[in-house]
Amino acid sequence: MKVFVRDLRRHLGYRALSRQAVYNWERGVTPVPAAVLVAAARVVGLSVEQLLDRVSANKLTASDCVLCEGSGRLDDSACHCRGR
Repeated sequence: MKVFVRDLRRHLGYRALSRQAVYNWERGVTPVPAAVLVAAARVVGLSVEQLLDRVSANKLTASDCVLCEGSGRLDDSACHCRGR
């Protein structure tokens, strides 16, 4: 997550970006600003359309989840995103 947030912050030109903000965006608690969506797609190497398609089709896995990234979770059922 730290790497993703750092890269996202750089793409946005922000001096700071909290992990809590990213977590709220992932959980759907707060809407994702369009600029953040574009930057996130660039960070993960997808088009915005591809990123949205994966999210809407629920094809994201624990390895795609920025909160699970690097956590050692190999089982998708352990990913916090699966409970949505």
